[in-house]
Amino acid sequence: MARRLKLPGSDSRDADLCQLFSRWLNEEEDASWLMILDNADNADLVFPRVESVVPETANDTRDALIHFLPKRLGAQRYLLVTTRSRHMGEDLAEEGECIATTMSIQQYLTALEEHETNLKDFLTKELQDPRRQRGFPNSVFRTWKLSLDQILAQDPLAGKLLSLMSMLDRQHIPKNLLQSSTERQVDFEMALGMLEGFTLITKELKAEAVTLHPLVQASIQYWLEETQSRYKTAQEALELLERKFPSDDYYEEYGSECELLFPHAQAVLYHSRLSENMTVRLASLSYNLAWFESWKGKYDAALQSASEAYSVHQAVSGELARETLRSLDLRGVLLSRQGKFGAAEEVLRRALDGYDKASIPNDEERMDCISHLADALQSQGNLKEAENLCRTGLDEVHDCPGNENLHTLGLINRLASVLRKQNKFKEAEQLAPRAVEGRKRILGIQN
Repeated sequence: MARRLKLPGSDSRDADLCQLFSRWLNEEEDASWLMILDNADNADLVFPRVESVVPETANDTRDALIHFLPKRLGAQRYLLVTTRSRHMGEDLAEEGECIATTMSIQQYLTALEEHETNLKDFLTKELQDPRRQRGFPNSVFRTWKLSLDQILAQDPLAGKLLSLMSMLDRQHIPKNLLQSSTERQVDFEMALGMLEGFTLITKELKAEAVTLHPLVQASIQYWLEETQSRYKTAQEALELLERKFPSDDYYEEYGSECELLFPHAQAVLYHSRLSENMTVRLASLSYNLAWFESWKGKYDAALQSASEAYSVHQAVSGELARETLRSLDLRGVLLSRQGKFGAAEEVLRRALDGYDKASIPNDEERMDCISHLADALQSQGNLKEAENLCRTGLDEVHDCPGNENLHTLGLINRLASVLRKQNKFKEAEQLAPRAVEGRKRILGIQN
């Protein structure tokens, strides 16, 4: 620009062209101009670096870009800066006006609802801007990638968190789900601050959760595919949710936490299913989701989750593995809760037969399976068979000290229920207090 304006001294080989042009911008009284500084995202290029002194060489600029920007602005002298970083915008604006703008997302949301492939095609389509020279790449994804590359260069932890969030449900992501125990709190908060500064996330729920824009999420997922990192990131997210989502023993205590984690667990399972490598972690998370869905009364969804857990465990670990039998037992329980007692009986007999073949005597989960089968039989009016089944199970643990636990107490309670149905009230009344007192002793009187 200095040479185009034929500024004095611009023809010299040793001329500082940046300084000449900057001086002209500030000193020329009659000039009218608009300067546009586009994509000012890299703070290291714009502001002075205070960590070290850069050696002066023929190719080095001794001053940061901020020193060359015009300081005298007015009615005929304008400076427009665009950036994807909110912090950069606020720092550059100083006494000027900083305007945060957002893209129109209606088209993107519509594409998301129709199909993920539609959005991917839209993100990578080269949209030619008539104001720019032809031939320059200008897709939406490439625009976002500038921010992604900049984030990775400045703070790898921020890039890791962003990748992980792309595998979760984009809304209401709890911060305590994202933070690792090995990360310093200050590093974690600074990483989130950078993502918020680039307007890639927004904080909500009193800053205890974050939300990811749908277009940002789709761009990151495509970026992970391009770098062949999507499967690895999906497995990391699966491992995280499998570890964090409470098991069936804690829903009464951690129900609200499960509500927050549930949509993220569903998203993680979706991404994990895209791989043919079905893991035990996927089955374990599906099993816990099945119990939670059952606790919420969503029996159809719960049965689907339990069936997936059973299929994966069976394929990976075999028919007689404890996890396989436990998932099969849960399928039977859910069929009973749907009122399909005949189908439940068939499934539960298979599970109990598996426990017997696996030679796991006095097993707690086997006691549960006996109780569940007895319930299915009782619901069909097969009271005598249900009674004999309960007695057989209790006889196995009768002479074993210390074996009275919640599982055996549940079987005692089931036997008492079957006896009452047969009008054997005296014996039922003797068993019921035993079950109640046992629960008080194990769980505490306040439970």
